[in-house]
Formats: sequence, structure tokens, C-alpha cells
Amino acid sequence: MVKLEKQEILKRLIKAMGIQTAREGKLPTEVSNNIQPVFSVNAKYSEESRHFTKTSNGVSTIYTIPSQQKFYLTGVSLSGYWDATWNGAYIFIGYYQNGALRYAYFHEPLLGAAREVNAVRSFPFPLECDPNSNITFATSFSAGAYEATALIEGYLEDE
Repeated sequence: MVKLEKQEILKRLIKAMGIQTAREGKLPTEVSNNIQPVFSVNAKYSEESRHFTKTSNGVSTIYTIPSQQKFYLTGVSLSGYWDATWNGAYIFIGYYQNGALRYAYFHEPLLGAAREVNAVRSFPFPLECDPNSNITFATSFSAGAYEATALIEGYLEDE
């Protein structure tokens, strides 16, 4: 048996489990060795992951951040290919910070041959994105064919 002695842990258990000690009695202070209470370190955050595949020119929205919450971008990846006739100027994954467009990933393709790109970027210090803004996936080209998929990962600060 494991004895729970810290009052702080007992209080967190009571709150997290919604136990009403007046009605349900006293919370046990001993638990079996195979029962372990688990706490979420970032209980006020919820993880988000979105992907978007594109074959057309222009800007597309991967994720719209709610107006009353902050979103922290922790990683992006891009995979795709284009044929030898594709004349693209760029491919990027963008986000807004302090009202300005920033690039989480920017790729200037090498032209003249069929190519493939597979890129992953992790941000050990998450990138804070503006509330009520979009995380976008954009390309610019006028000829050729391509297909690319962007993935974003991050967490949303719960209210």
C-alpha cells in the first residue's frame, strides 16, 4: 500500500474527481500499489493537429484560431512533389503574430526537374499565434503540376 500524506495531492484528487466529502465520506489516504493517480501537467491546454493537402495555386486555411484563445505552434511539416514543368515561386506555411504574417516554413523550389520535398520543423519554444487569425498554406505557380500536404501541431490555451 502507498500512503498519500501531502494535503495538496489529496485536495487535487478531491477537486479533480469531483468528490464531495460531506456526502461521500473521507477520501482514502492509502491506495494499492497498482493504482496511481495521474495529473495532467498542462491541464489548461488542449492539443491540436491539422493537415491540409493542396494541388491548386493560392492561399488556403489550415486552421482558424478561436477569437478568445491563444494558439501555440509547436511544429510543422510539409511533404510533396512537383513535376519538371512546375514553375512555382514558393510554398509556405504561415501564421500571424502581432498582426504580421510570419513563416513557420518557407520553401523556394529548385525548378527544371521533378522534385520531392519532405521537411519537418519543431519549435522548442512554441510560436504564439494571434487569436482570431489563420494558419495558412500557400503556393504560387502558373504552370505544371504538384501536390503537397502540410501538417501543423500545437496547443490551444483553454479559457
